[in-house]
Amino acid sequence: TTVMDAVAADAADLGFAVRRSRAAASEADLPFLGLVDLIGADVGEFAADLPIPLRRALDVVLLRTTQPEYGADVLAVNLAVLEVFQAMAASRRLLLVLDDVQWLDPPTRGVLEFAIRRLSGPQFVVAAAVRGADDSEFAALLPEPRAFVPVGPLSEAEIAHVVESGTGRMPSLQRAATLYRLSGGNPYLAIELARGAAPIPPGVADLPVPQRHRPVLSARLSG
Repeated sequence: TTVMDAVAADAADLGFAVRRSRAAASEADLPFLGLVDLIGADVGEFAADLPIPLRRALDVVLLRTTQPEYGADVLAVNLAVLEVFQAMAASRRLLLVLDDVQWLDPPTRGVLEFAIRRLSGPQFVVAAAVRGADDSEFAALLPEPRAFVPVGPLSEAEIAHVVESGTGRMPSLQRAATLYRLSGGNPYLAIELARGAAPIPPGVADLPVPQRHRPVLSARLSG
């Protein structure tokens, strides 16, 4: 998510229109929520000239009108979203940022795969982040040409730098090595461990919490 934040900010500085989906595990079963995030605010401007059947289908899945008894027309929704993306990209270079793709609701994913297969060129770009999956599981969400960038743990020196940025104090070499070992190179956990360096209050050691996470819990409970 932090990497996606940086990608979105850099793209905006380069003149891209940035639209972002922030999927969450608790919302994965809400159909078309990702689509609402990506184009919900743009329908009025970029869907105005759509044929009536396409516009109605899009309004149905975006909950802007009542759903017909027979349900949404999947092909009409796919074509409508494709035309909206084409209109947006024609107006200004467009970047779709898809964060936590593993939790993206299936209906949105299906629509995006349909549209992205039919869009290409420098005007349309997708950046997607996924946890714990191989490239093939989300390649259909990336237009050609594609690039896959694994984001692994930070190095010990990078952890020291991140901790200094997060706490205002550069850890000693020994402390940096300890933080690196306990965090496994995870920058967020390293910062929390550094902040939670106070003595563990009574009772925390008895809780069913992994040893390396106890300083973090200790700091929270102390507050």
